[in-house]
Amino acid sequence: MKKHQVLKGLFLIGSLVLVFALSGCGGANNAQQPPANQPAPDGAQTTPGGDQAAPSDQGGETDNDKAAGTFDEDAAKNTIAQSGCAGCHGAELKGQGNAPDLTTVGGRLTEDQIFDILTNGTQAGMPGGLVSDENARKNLAAYLASQK
Repeated sequence: MKKHQVLKGLFLIGSLVLVFALSGCGGANNAQQPPANQPAPDGAQTTPGGDQAAPSDQGGETDNDKAAGTFDEDAAKNTIAQSGCAGCHGAELKGQGNAPDLTTVGGRLTEDQIFDILTNGTQAGMPGGLVSDENARKNLAAYLASQK
């Protein structure tokens, strides 16, 4: 009887881990968002994509401080690690399943297109809003656009 309970517990834990691991991959982002630039229910401001704006940890740098195409590679790689991109795109970001190769994405998409995907997601299953900070999204879009 005890062995059955242990196996049942392990199955439950494994199932929960799998659900949480896959929750960032695919699926529609059907959560209702407040209108752009309107206060969210908790008073936070929203970005044009409807995401709640998070305070920047970029050391006082503002949206206008970086020209298009410039990026902080270390910060971009940190954003990739923290946002769980490897969960869908693979540890080397070379793509797996429906998730495309990000090591050459700059040869297929512009920086603006990548920023839009990071903000709004895609019909193919990429959820929008995984990078809530707009400065981090801009930096990541510029970094990924350089990957050709």
